[in-house]
Amino acid sequence: MTVDTQLMGYVTKPLTVGDIIGQSFRICRRQIALVFKVLVLPTVILGIGRVAVVLAGSYAFQSGKEASPQIAWAIVGIVGLICLIWGGLLLAIRQLALVRLFTGFAANIEEATEFVLKRGWSIINLILAWFAICLVAVISWAVVAVLAAPLLKNSGGSAVLASVGIAISVLGFGITVIYLGLAGSLAFYGLAIEEGDLGAVLAKAFNLTFRSFLRTTGFGFLSMLSVAMLAYPLTLPIWILTVGYFLVTGVATGASETAQLPAFIQVINALWETVTNMVIGPICYVAYGLFFCDLKMRLEGSDLLMRLESLQNKPAEDEPPPHAHAFVS
Repeated sequence: MTVDTQLMGYVTKPLTVGDIIGQSFRICRRQIALVFKVLVLPTVILGIGRVAVVLAGSYAFQSGKEASPQIAWAIVGIVGLICLIWGGLLLAIRQLALVRLFTGFAANIEEATEFVLKRGWSIINLILAWFAICLVAVISWAVVAVLAAPLLKNSGGSAVLASVGIAISVLGFGITVIYLGLAGSLAFYGLAIEEGDLGAVLAKAFNLTFRSFLRTTGFGFLSMLSVAMLAYPLTLPIWILTVGYFLVTGVATGASETAQLPAFIQVINALWETVTNMVIGPICYVAYGLFFCDLKMRLEGSDLLMRLESLQNKPAEDEPPPHAHAFVS
């Protein structure tokens, strides 16, 4: 299935952060049929997994039950966890394929999916590397705070120095978390766009984030706010159902303590949230893909490089074809 080039999100010029997010909303809205076709299978798998885990959690460990039903529900829970892992990975791959397609780096969804599938291990390795980097950063700032804390008991300059050290560690920890989160996100979505290996993509993501930290932070905040504003009305029905159940149960039974949600409401909640993520997820993915292209354009001149490459590959109009020389006397 191909996509109308007028609807593709390929960034041909630098855009504002608001325009990039708005572009992602328009792309997903206009291509809703394609998005549904691509994401329906992993969404179904995730839905089955979440329902299985919810039911297993509700029935597997209830007191007074015989051992065999509990074992059966535990098996259901394990199958649900497998479905969650499988569906989550498949959903991520297909959403990255949409990113590659809607940023103009693939002619159709089949080509985009094939490209992303080849990077499956890179996606897993990126997640592991990102967690390792975050762990090292957290431990480093924690060591600074731990070393400075005992000096607070003293008076004079050492106490002031300890306060400054703790303040620097807290501030540095916050900035580091934001930076690593944004750079890791750009690297993840950049895997759908960049042709290089994982190391090159990771280095580029960290470099782009560092060189445009304030802009990237603003984009991250605005994108989260936009997604939250969209998610609120979508999750409102299930929130009303949950609150309504608690109110009705409290009035009917007179119980003051919080009752546990019955299994059928938990199942509805899980299915509703899974479908909602199918609507919201592509918008966030495409927005980050467009932002990655925008940063490359602003900081690396990628648009100029692509135009130069297209001009080099285009044959000169005045140059006769090679076979024309045979007719020259």
